[in-house]
Amino acid sequence: MHTDAFDRILDECLDRLAKGETIEQCLARHPEQASRLEPLLRVAHASHDAYRFEPSEDAMRRARARLAAASDGRRAARHPARTPSLLERLFARPLPVAALASLAVIALTVLLVVAPSLTPATPASPTAGPDTGVPTTEPTSPVSPTTPSTPSTPTTPTTPTSEPTEPPATEAPGLIPAVPAEDGNFVFYLSDAPNDIADFESLNVTIDSIELKPESGPSVSITPDGAPVDLAPLQGDIARELWRGEVPAGDYKAVLVHISAVEGILASTGASADVVLPSDRLRVSIDFSVAGDEPVNFVFDVTVHRTGNAGAGARYILSPQASESGVDRTIQPVQGQVDGPAGETKGPKSDPPGQARGHAKTEDISSVAA
Repeated sequence: MHTDAFDRILDECLDRLAKGETIEQCLARHPEQASRLEPLLRVAHASHDAYRFEPSEDAMRRARARLAAASDGRRAARHPARTPSLLERLFARPLPVAALASLAVIALTVLLVVAPSLTPATPASPTAGPDTGVPTTEPTSPVSPTTPSTPSTPTTPTTPTSEPTEPPATEAPGLIPAVPAEDGNFVFYLSDAPNDIADFESLNVTIDSIELKPESGPSVSITPDGAPVDLAPLQGDIARELWRGEVPAGDYKAVLVHISAVEGILASTGASADVVLPSDRLRVSIDFSVAGDEPVNFVFDVTVHRTGNAGAGARYILSPQASESGVDRTIQPVQGQVDGPAGETKGPKSDPPGQARGHAKTEDISSVAA
């Protein structure tokens, strides 16, 4: 077996051990490599146990206390305590407030009840007549006292606290949908590293969605047309354009391709091939940026590896190829399905042969199928 194939099997077993699977179960999955795998897996398992560290409950309690004290200190520095005004201190105490309310009720009673009863009545004018010699005048009606308006009761303000309440944090939405556009700032290509693709007459994958994970915030979701893509002709520099549109500008750290179906036909027999996906998605961890001033062309490269001997009973694993993925990759971009390795297409090419340009921060160093 090739060294690369054995390394992939070893990585797979180490991942399974980290998730709780036993060494015997891993060896049972790969009996042909059991003799080479067993000593390496046992050393890895022993190293993991030797360096396992669990802090004591007392240490965790002290650490939480220090963290709370530091958080309180930062909060106090951001929001220094304010000296309450005289009015605030007055209304913060229930006894003065009750006294003011009682005085207001007494004053209102005096104005409405006592004051009108103390007003003197106006004497009636004598009746005018022809024999009295008093000029005839109309009696004047006494003027009713004006009813004073009811004073509003002062509202007791809320007692100030030493620390202001911080607003609750809101959860970010799960996904932001990207918008297709011919003049968008992001183009997604799919390509295939050679490896064991020559065993296939066709290898069709159905991609449901593409997810761009930013450095912070919600992920960006891209939805291609959903048609199966044949990987057999997309070898070397040939890459098929799957989507073109507008995504939020910023820094990104990973790309995930969600795959719902894989169908392979072997070139030697015409029979269906047993192609396995580690999960329903392929992930490439790579840093790149979308600035918005020019299109960023991202190439997602996948590869297929054969396990065991070729022919009947052969099994294949589809996985991402991090070293060939990312931006600044030299490709022959196409839009339609290609007929063969030469790169002839059934539809027009989107760009002449060249480099898929973008704002790459680093070349990629890791890829996983998660």
